[in-house]
Amino acid sequence: MSHMTHVVALPGDIEPDKLQARLDEAMSRFDENLEMPLHRDISVYAETYAAQLAKAKASNRDNWTEGLTDDQIVEQWNGQATFDADGWPLTTSNPDGHWDYWRVGGRWAGAWVLKPDADNGPLQAGDNWDAPPAPEHDRIATDCARKNAIEAESITPTYSWLDLDGQWHTKWIGPTREEAIGNGPMGDTSHWERNDDELHAEFLTFLAALPADTWLIHIDYHS
Repeated sequence: MSHMTHVVALPGDIEPDKLQARLDEAMSRFDENLEMPLHRDISVYAETYAAQLAKAKASNRDNWTEGLTDDQIVEQWNGQATFDADGWPLTTSNPDGHWDYWRVGGRWAGAWVLKPDADNGPLQAGDNWDAPPAPEHDRIATDCARKNAIEAESITPTYSWLDLDGQWHTKWIGPTREEAIGNGPMGDTSHWERNDDELHAEFLTFLAALPADTWLIHIDYHS
């Protein structure tokens, strides 16, 4: 579980007093706690009923499966009791989930710098630990402004970002299926994330293509 930096791009025609609601709406789709209608688990961690039963019985230390039906064994093995006709587990978890909570600025509050005489945006980090550090110069730090109001060099690549089409881009790749179900080596995990140079190039391309009046919001999310 970690904190990640994230940028959300929203259309420039959104009125400032509507920006919070639009940000909440854009981020809501990616809530890890969002329950979905029952559907097949398509994650790399999903295993069929038969595979789970075989693993559970093979792990029968202290004869814990004794007296249990196959269904009870599988349910106790991983808490999953519902499967489709092909034996794949069903779930209500959100396949697009990326965060369990988020906040504007957060641990990286005030990461961006406004251009001289530019207007700040309406969404900024709160008080207490969210507060931006005291500036070392007379420039204004920000967590939300239009693209053309922010000094370009202060917008450094983040771990992930949400583009104007509502698509989530991220450094995270995750384990291979073999690793996820315990059949692969679990040594070096560097391949679970994208190469920094590749990711940074993609982020800068995304940023350069945005219209000048695009709203940019810097977010700290936890996953």
